[in-house]
Amino acid sequence: MKNNFISSLIASDSHYFIFASLCNKFLSLVIAVILTRHFTTSEYSQLAIIVAWVAVIAPVFSLGSNQAILRLGTLQHRASDRDEYVSSKFFLIIVIYCLFSTLAVLAYIFSGDDIVRLDLKDIFAWVFAYLVFHSLSNYLLSTVRIVRGNKAYSTFTTLVSFASVCSTYWFIQLWGLKGYFCGLTFVQVILFISLLPSVKFAGSKHVRRMRESPLELKEFFGYGLSVVAANLISQLSLNVDILMLGHLGHSDTVGVYRNASVLIVSLLSLSAVVVSSQFVQIVKLGSENTSQVNDFYKQYLVFAVIAALIIIVTLYFTADFLLVLLFGESYRDSASVLRILSIIIFPAFLVRIPLGNIFSALGFSTLNVILAATSVGLNIGLNWYLIPAFGNEGAAFGTVVSLLICSILYVYAWRGKYLD
Repeated sequence: MKNNFISSLIASDSHYFIFASLCNKFLSLVIAVILTRHFTTSEYSQLAIIVAWVAVIAPVFSLGSNQAILRLGTLQHRASDRDEYVSSKFFLIIVIYCLFSTLAVLAYIFSGDDIVRLDLKDIFAWVFAYLVFHSLSNYLLSTVRIVRGNKAYSTFTTLVSFASVCSTYWFIQLWGLKGYFCGLTFVQVILFISLLPSVKFAGSKHVRRMRESPLELKEFFGYGLSVVAANLISQLSLNVDILMLGHLGHSDTVGVYRNASVLIVSLLSLSAVVVSSQFVQIVKLGSENTSQVNDFYKQYLVFAVIAALIIIVTLYFTADFLLVLLFGESYRDSASVLRILSIIIFPAFLVRIPLGNIFSALGFSTLNVILAATSVGLNIGLNWYLIPAFGNEGAAFGTVVSLLICSILYVYAWRGKYLD
């Protein structure tokens, strides 16, 4: 790969993907700003814990179907075979979610109507509805990406991000905490209805195909389960601090930690989006000559070192100003957490994010899961001792240490495979 790294990004069509992904992360930050301006610190902390659990559950709920159809549907070379494959799997997923929804409705009806817990019960009902339609919409978005390419996919995801901000703002004015999930669900329902005509149903034909192709179903859900495992570990790594802060008696100040975390995750997306946009290119380089993957990584490191240093220095000197500007005076205490968490920008930009994506592109997804699970395990162990003693700062320090150790393991794995 002889071209300059930045030049290759500009020359390729990956700018659609980069723009849509960065918009999504930026608008997620906007939603956090809206929520902190509307709710008290205690209410926002309660919502943060619920959102963290939803993020962890979502990969399991999706069954990995969106990524499974993206990979396996692409391998169907004829358009007619691809359409039938996509439709038959969607038919099966609809049946599965109908069964889940029936059980959920029965559980809602026959559960007690304790007034104190009624609002929480309604929130869980909206969370369930959101997860169902979010999973179905993501499946349909993956089919759009297969058939119509990255440009159409990026257009849809960007519009959904903007619609989510507007819908969330309007619904929380009406229904408070419950309105947050109402707004998100409303957008996913509209998206689902909009994309539904792209799938052609033929019920009896789909049932017959499923009966005749048990190995096809095994391949689809087998790949989906591997995706679920990888995404579950990824979400745990992003949300374990919030969940443990709530569990260990700091639930009222979780919101303070979350806002610092949201800023860091938004900034980390810069590296993640840039590397992910080159995923297909990395696959091709790896299949042709693995030494070219080394060249790609070396060129990326120049960009990563400069970007990481600028971000870390900026956050250190402007932490108080940024947090008060975005979230208000109540969240000034997030500054110490933000400064600690900013340390992870360097190992994440240089090692964890790029090598994680490269390993995935080259077919070493199991290695990714093992290394990420090791990081999560270390984080949980450190949090168990640090949070009771130091609160939010302890959780941040545990995250930094676990990510540094994980990054060292990634470097050893990279050396073992490519730098012998």
